[in-house]
Amino acid sequence: MFYRWKAGRTRLGPDQRARISNLANIDIALEAVFNGGPSAIEWLRRPNASFGERSPLSLMLEDGFVGIARVRSSLERLL
Repeated sequence: MFYRWKAGRTRLGPDQRARISNLANIDIALEAVFNGGPSAIEWLRRPNASFGERSPLSLMLEDGFVGIARVRSSLERLL
């Protein structure tokens, strides 16, 4: 899908644009909070009480858009 979009052969829908936007903002927040170091990866993989002892990464993968939005919101509170 990405390569078709990049080549101009397809358009992203609103849901896809929202996911990309949220993921980009998560990346920006991780950079700001953890200075782009290995702590950011560790935070994504470590179980978190805010997410019912699930890791932010598993939350995003298993809950889709809702999980991505929760992780973004959590990171924004740390800024």
